[in-house]
Amino acid sequence: MRFGMLLLMATAGAQGLQFEVASVRVSGLPDQQCFGKTLGPERVHYGCYLVAGVIMDAFGLEAYQYAGLSKAEGISVEIDATMPAGTTKAQMQEMLRNLLAQRLHLKVRRETREGDAYRLTVADPKSQGLRPAMTGNRGVQGSFDQTTGRPSVAGTNATLGDLAAFLATRIKGPVRDETGLAGNFDFNLVSVALNDDGLRPVAAGGEDLLPIPAALRAQLGLRLEKSKGTVEFVVIESIDSKPTEN
Repeated sequence: MRFGMLLLMATAGAQGLQFEVASVRVSGLPDQQCFGKTLGPERVHYGCYLVAGVIMDAFGLEAYQYAGLSKAEGISVEIDATMPAGTTKAQMQEMLRNLLAQRLHLKVRRETREGDAYRLTVADPKSQGLRPAMTGNRGVQGSFDQTTGRPSVAGTNATLGDLAAFLATRIKGPVRDETGLAGNFDFNLVSVALNDDGLRPVAAGGEDLLPIPAALRAQLGLRLEKSKGTVEFVVIESIDSKPTEN
């Protein structure tokens, strides 16, 4: 795999958008009890949160697009910050990145790496697995089939771009929607392997769970093909274990 460094971010005295008021302190709770956050509309609050999770919120990439997060292992913080009304998500993320740089001296670099990517295409245009969407909150999520109790992927009022984004988080690589199918759909993939990277069958309860590509083809008439592509990475170079004083 080849690596191409795009950007080195300086941390000390980071410029750019800032929170109006911000407090960062070490959490007094054990790591396993860290939870809870509020991101907007005028406040950012982490009641007790692992710094690795804060970093992921600040950059907004998928989990597989980070390297070196182990440098933040075991560090948990409490953050309270305010921002002007009307602050966009992108602006809030910039404020959060600058706060991490100033208070925890977070140093990162961005890279593009060549590696495996995937294409989502149509294998069987006559498949009945994709149903025109009824009303409902839009989304794709892993769940359990109510009839069989086996792992499933449920799509509600979702585009195939939404499905591609969900699949990327499971197979740990970018997935491009090249189906050409517009609109929103309801669908349900059942007995599908969602652990590990989802690309191999898994024995569970005496029955094999289908790898994701096989489930997509058999149940939705879609094909997931491996190809090559580039992926943006954020590489954590260093981070302090304790924030500077408020």
